[in-house]
Amino acid sequence: MPLLKIPQSSDPPISPEDSAESSSDEINFSWELNTSSHHRIRLFLLLAPGSVIFLSTIIAMNWADPKLHVYMALGGFVLTLWAILKGGDLVKIYDQRYKKKRLEELNS
Repeated sequence: MPLLKIPQSSDPPISPEDSAESSSDEINFSWELNTSSHHRIRLFLLLAPGSVIFLSTIIAMNWADPKLHVYMALGGFVLTLWAILKGGDLVKIYDQRYKKKRLEELNS
């Protein structure tokens, strides 16, 4: 199966202007947030809470009674998924703060 080559460009995507008046709230910074440094920060914010809960579940299972391992594993799994979902909220907060910071830089 041939490999697909995806173009890697650091330039923002060019989109036609719909109107002469464009407010600063409509500026899209997603292309900047997908660069390597921001992508790594966003990935860390997404996965860190779930990873902490997953590792603490494994450590807690070390000292628990073997009869409780199934319940602890299921509870840890559910809590890990919940933490990953909450990590998505952290990514949204990061994106909003970055957008606000960039808008302030552009306006000054």
